[in-house]
Amino acid sequence: MNQKFLENGPFSVLFEAFEKNGEAVYIVGGAVRDLLLGKRPSDWDFASSATPDRIASILSAAFPNGTLILKGKRYGTIGIDLPDGAKRVSFEITAFRKEESYTDGRHPEDVAFQASIFEDVRRRDFTVNGLWMNRHGVIFDVVGGLTDLKQKEIRCIGRAAERFDEDRLRKWRCVRFAAQIGGQIEPHTREAIVQNPGTDGVSLERIQMELSNMLIGPDAAYAVHELIATGLWDDLLRRTASTDLPVVSKDVADQINALPRVLPVRLAWLFQDAPADCVSGFLKRLHFSNQRIRQVAMLLDFANLNCDDRVGFKTALRQMGAPVFEMALELQKLKKDNTQNRAAFTDILKNREPIMPADLAIGGEELKALGFRGRQIGETLERLLRWVYEAPAYNKRGALLKRAKTWLNQENNNEGKQS
Repeated sequence: MNQKFLENGPFSVLFEAFEKNGEAVYIVGGAVRDLLLGKRPSDWDFASSATPDRIASILSAAFPNGTLILKGKRYGTIGIDLPDGAKRVSFEITAFRKEESYTDGRHPEDVAFQASIFEDVRRRDFTVNGLWMNRHGVIFDVVGGLTDLKQKEIRCIGRAAERFDEDRLRKWRCVRFAAQIGGQIEPHTREAIVQNPGTDGVSLERIQMELSNMLIGPDAAYAVHELIATGLWDDLLRRTASTDLPVVSKDVADQINALPRVLPVRLAWLFQDAPADCVSGFLKRLHFSNQRIRQVAMLLDFANLNCDDRVGFKTALRQMGAPVFEMALELQKLKKDNTQNRAAFTDILKNREPIMPADLAIGGEELKALGFRGRQIGETLERLLRWVYEAPAYNKRGALLKRAKTWLNQENNNEGKQS
């Protein structure tokens, strides 16, 4: 593990500032875990012997150009955003604390800041997150996290049932961490989830975030299997009133890792056997964005794409857009040989074949000059587009005007006969 980052820049300033003020400060939790796994942490969390007010004072003096974030102060956490050239660096420093009286299954009612680093560590969730590091890169472990990380095992600190009762979201995080490190859940920890998979009190939006991270993670197949096997999936269907969704089959779960790590693709694969309206309702109740829900709904039709139906194929491309359409072809590839469909898609893009009305060689002004009026103009452009879907070579001004004029004359003749 490269420790040079501790010797300069904001890390060095932070450590020196706390030491100068007689306070201990350590890198803790997921940041230490990720460093040991050879990853650059996405979040930098610190723990300190200082009180929250003192943390804020030390940070303000050490980083006068930084921006303090005080929204977590109730729980002892002070954040700071630091300018660092073209990017920004963020830290969160939390006072050593003890937690008691979890009543909502998510947040502690009482937090005491007169604690030691040992007490602070023991109130954390999993042993792999119970490590801490000093400014010299020395790692401390009093909960067995180093051994569990080496064995790729996720284990609760203390009694698993108590840890999960304190914060029920930990059940989902447990599965995600195991999938993330390519490991497994320690048997007693796993059994505690199986015995009580309920997550009442945890917002569905937070569960959606965990699910999303699992599905785009390195081993989504393991995560899906574990969610089903532990009962977490059934609990989620209960909470979202989605028990009518079909069971995710073993084959579907097994193959999900073969897909690009793109969320709408993997969601569509997971729910490929479910009615689109049921899927959309489930995703909406999980607080997915409307754009994400639309993408998944379009992708669910991936099995029906067929380049032999040129109009239907190009209509789907128009509705989805090229990026989503390409995702649909990735999904289809796992179900059947779609070499012809992929080749057709490549040719459409390469030859710049018209897909949108704006791609036609004429527009509304030319049709208006021919005598089309009002709704006729838009309807005729759509009709011309379907015509050139079949034969792209006809997308020339003269050919399109001639065809449009023929249709207009036919309509006028029909109206004359009716009168």
